[in-house]
Amino acid sequence: MVNTIHPIFVHFPIALLIVTGIIALINLLKSKYQLKKVVLWNLIFAAIGTIFTFVSGIKDANVIPHNKTIHEIMEVHEKIGISILIITSILSVWIIIRIFKMKKRENIYSYWCCG
Repeated sequence: MVNTIHPIFVHFPIALLIVTGIIALINLLKSKYQLKKVVLWNLIFAAIGTIFTFVSGIKDANVIPHNKTIHEIMEVHEKIGISILIITSILSVWIIIRIFKMKKRENIYSYWCCG
């Protein structure tokens, strides 16, 4: 039996991204400042979790015996992981930039009005 750690990490980014999507949809209806913070932190933790997941997946792929068919499936799986890492990273950075680019009045209004 091969000891792998990838399955330990893989569920965290998936769960965080699902929760982030649900909270973002709720935020569209409620527009609360606190929900925006939750979305940001979930995205950041999802991106960090995706890094651990990706690295552990690469490590585990080298020790798991597999044939050509399984290797092709693993290649698709790897591309999906890279895509998720890129998307979560871009969204996290975009939200952080958006927060810092807000004018002070806009940020105060967002917190006061929607907080």
